[in-house]
Amino acid sequence: MKNILYYFTLVTLGITACESTADIELAESVPTLVVDAFINDKAEDQEIVLSFSQSFFDNNQYEPAVGATVTVLDDQGNPPIIFEESDNTPGTYVWTSTEERPKIGEDNINYSLQIDYQGNTFVSISEMTRTTPVDSILFFETTEPFSGDTFFEGRISSRDQLGVGDAYWIKTFWNGEFLDQPSELNIAFDSGPSQGGEIDGQEFILPIRAGINPNGEDESYELGDIVKVEIHSLTRETFNYFIELETQTNRPGGFAELFAVPLANLPTNVVVQNNPEFTVLGFFSVSSVSSMEVVFTEDLIR
Repeated sequence: MKNILYYFTLVTLGITACESTADIELAESVPTLVVDAFINDKAEDQEIVLSFSQSFFDNNQYEPAVGATVTVLDDQGNPPIIFEESDNTPGTYVWTSTEERPKIGEDNINYSLQIDYQGNTFVSISEMTRTTPVDSILFFETTEPFSGDTFFEGRISSRDQLGVGDAYWIKTFWNGEFLDQPSELNIAFDSGPSQGGEIDGQEFILPIRAGINPNGEDESYELGDIVKVEIHSLTRETFNYFIELETQTNRPGGFAELFAVPLANLPTNVVVQNNPEFTVLGFFSVSSVSSMEVVFTEDLIR
């Protein structure tokens, strides 16, 4: 036993003794066009944001890509959907919802993005797949196992569409604020968390139903809160993009970071039509959306 303790002490001292500050000069990265093009069929204005990547330690605002021509087309021969650059936010291109055309998109239709910028044509294709309805939002009183403190956990009731291959992004808004932390990303493939589970046509499993809660320290729902849940449909390609996004952003930190997947650029479905080897970042996705909004009242507690 003494030998084990002695060995452990030496290892510990060795680890702590090796700590030192290293100043490493990194080469300046070449700015790369980044396409943020997640649009949906909600009856509201839609935005596509174009910007440039920057060096890892650069804390300045991302430089916008101004002066582009941004168009979305469908495979049904309808007139093109034109995104105009915002006068107030350079690099943000907006399609405006109107009474004549309140929303973009129909299920099972392919949409293509075309961006003409500085002599290059950037293109991508995405299908609008079906979503599934939110049946209810309920709240359950829960007790912390050690402290004995009580809090309310929100859960949705929703069922995957029958037929293997549906994917979803469950977005939650708490008093109007989107829960956008990496640990709050909530996605599903059919009724489960990943492909290959073969959980089809059933109610979402509990971690997904309960994935609508804020994950901040000492944060939980309270009576009177407004909770809105949207279910956005995803293609398999977009689902895989979110899996990689979760891997890259939801980092373990500390000692566990030594064994984490190395940081890398996310995959993209955008290519340069006249130069396939040209580097571009970002993603294009078109989603069908269902939603429900409730005010947290006592009658919703189970």
